[in-house]
Amino acid sequence: MMKGIFCTILCAALLAGLSSCQPIVPAESSQASSAPSSLESTETGSFSTEELEAAQLRAKKIMDCFACHGLTDDARRTGQITDREIWQFVLGTYYYRDDPDFPYETWPEVSDDGTTAYFPMNSLQQMVEEIFGVSQWTPDFVREECEGQKLAMPTEMGLNSAYGYEDLKTEALSQDTAAVSMQLVDSPSFPGGQNYGEYQFVFSLCRDEDDFFLRLKEFHQTSAPQPQAAASGEPFTGQLTAEEQEKWAYQAEQTAGCLASYVLSEGMKQTGQVEDLDIWAFLLASILYRDELSYPVWPETSPDGQSAYFPEEDIQTTVAQLFGISGWRPEFMKESMSPETNRLEMRLAETFHPYYACRNTETRLETGNRFAVSMELTDASGGESQGQYSFAFTLFQDGASRFLRLAEFGPAI
Repeated sequence: MMKGIFCTILCAALLAGLSSCQPIVPAESSQASSAPSSLESTETGSFSTEELEAAQLRAKKIMDCFACHGLTDDARRTGQITDREIWQFVLGTYYYRDDPDFPYETWPEVSDDGTTAYFPMNSLQQMVEEIFGVSQWTPDFVREECEGQKLAMPTEMGLNSAYGYEDLKTEALSQDTAAVSMQLVDSPSFPGGQNYGEYQFVFSLCRDEDDFFLRLKEFHQTSAPQPQAAASGEPFTGQLTAEEQEKWAYQAEQTAGCLASYVLSEGMKQTGQVEDLDIWAFLLASILYRDELSYPVWPETSPDGQSAYFPEEDIQTTVAQLFGISGWRPEFMKESMSPETNRLEMRLAETFHPYYACRNTETRLETGNRFAVSMELTDASGGESQGQYSFAFTLFQDGASRFLRLAEFGPAI
């Protein structure tokens, strides 16, 4: 929902069915829908200096494709790879078909009319097995697009970069390990976008007869980006009346419901961190709660009911109050802002897809200024339980204004 608002989602009909993909651990073991690979790494010290240098070049090319086309928000934040990331990486190799340094020949044939690209499945499966450790990779959504032994995809498939990078560096960590480090940033389609900090991607060198290949072993953040400026305000220290307690308990419950249903992605759950795209998701979902919450972001609606307009001043106030960030204005928001009216326009034809539904919600005042909301999360249809979860809010005061600020969230104890 978040990044897809700004980019064309690659093959949306296919990716819609990937939300239940099992994670693929980027190592020898795997929980993918296909069997783990039987290819093994050789002993430490068995690779020559020339091979280590060649491995660094291969790792750089693989990471250029994976960072720009395969990596998703959830994978970046959890360190786990699913069929979805592999799928996007596979399609991303289309852009490297004329690059002699890319280590795989998955280059597709193109139909005479130029509308369809055919990827040989045997080449794709070899690449996936070597890089991700998954043999015979053919998930159902890929199998449906196969014609014989080839994966058929339209050449106008709308494949956009999810991320870009800066300051890419390669190094040999040992005699059988190579690493690629980079500053991960938003897609080059959005110059000046968010910096997510430095990430390192580690590859094992593995022997295959007379040659070698690289297998993604792990990746993780090695340094965080600079924190954003903190907003003003102090925790409320006075006494709340019974009526005020009831009012703020209700606000906490409604805010937690919006966050749980429309903002709480798998990546946010895994990291416990709120990022720009999570804030953006809350702002867009707030239109569904505009009669319930106290934050001033609720938009105006056009006379024809087709568009909603978010005044920037209200956006800034809401982000400062709820998330404690001052001066929030990421680049992607700037590009959606009307310079004439200083308002953000959103078409109401956009469909909101909840992550979860909530039931058995309980709200309590833990201390004089802290409200806790616990709930049972279910799948979006309200069926299968996804476990207990909780959100905590601190009541703040800034001058005459009072508001709830998100303090923490995580599995309920």
